Amino acid sequence: MPVYQALILGAVQGLTELWPISSTAHLALIIWLFDWGEPQVYFIASIHLGTLLAILVLYYKTAFRLLLAGGKAVLEARIGEDRDRRMAIYILIALVPALVIGIIAKDAVSAMENMPILIIIALLCFSFVLLWIDRRYKPYRRAERMGYSGSLAIGVAQILAFIPGVSRSGATISAGMLEGLTREDAVEFSFLLSLPTIAAASAYSLLKMFEEGLHRDFLVPMLVGIFTSMLFGMLAIKLLLRRVRRKDLTPFIAYRIAISLALLVVFLLK
Repeated sequence: MPVYQALILGAVQGLTELWPISSTAHLALIIWLFDWGEPQVYFIASIHLGTLLAILVLYYKTAFRLLLAGGKAVLEARIGEDRDRRMAIYILIALVPALVIGIIAKDAVSAMENMPILIIIALLCFSFVLLWIDRRYKPYRRAERMGYSGSLAIGVAQILAFIPGVSRSGATISAGMLEGLTREDAVEFSFLLSLPTIAAASAYSLLKMFEEGLHRDFLVPMLVGIFTSMLFGMLAIKLLLRRVRRKDLTPFIAYRIAISLALLVVFLLK
């Protein structure tokens, strides 16, 4: 893979993974539009690590605190009213559905990534789901008060992200909003939930890559893609948080609708 492709795909991954606009859709459609061949599964898995690093750089204190709190909650078999313990357990609960479905449906997901029309339709249709949720949204509680059912609902919503074009962050943020969380809490919970989710998926893919042997020519593009994804991921986090602290998700929804309609025209004419 040429380095310029790694730069472009890394930047796209960094921005679109954390915004509610679907990184899988953007990566697959860019590769399709520019005829860059079949999506390189191991490269895509590696640049997800950049997104993971971006979240860790900005949330490492919170992540470490929740890790310790979750460990104590499990060892002591007690959660109580401690915010960190509650949040850690909520993340564990929300993680389970995606891990189970991910193991069962991993081959089907890979197949869908080679279907541009399916991705475009999912990108468009879920835009209207986001619009409906954003317009009827009324926050009434903080994340630590969502309860086990609320965290499970967000975890179930994350399953929708296995459909390329839906968006993992879009599904979890919108589910958090449906559960009455403030937009900022919904976004931050989505970021924290993505840490174990992305880590598990990337670890599985990269383990297979190393088992099959890492080609020397692949190393430089991979490192470039990871670093670029991390930088743009940090930018995406800051811009999204700045937006939701003051306003709604309208720019992201409008972008999804516009880009999906444009790509639909291109698909029909190509």
